[in-house]
Amino acid sequence: MNINAVELLKESWQDLKGNWKPFYTVASIYGITMIAVQVLAEILYAVRLGLIGWTISTIFSILLGGGFTYAVLRFVKGENRK
Repeated sequence: MNINAVELLKESWQDLKGNWKPFYTVASIYGITMIAVQVLAEILYAVRLGLIGWTISTIFSILLGGGFTYAVLRFVKGENRK
């Protein structure tokens, strides 16, 4: 399975620009917000975790947030990507 994040973001942007699909757009906004909030939280805890711990934690946060967002958008759109 090949996940094309750039294509997914372009589709999200098209929806936000006017091709209004409520569930798809909300899922896009939620996923992007979730990643941003998680990264912000990791930055705030960077001093306590140290640089290595912060880097590992942030990478996992982005991967999990991005994977969840992709899964939600795929489900909402009802498309099978290859």
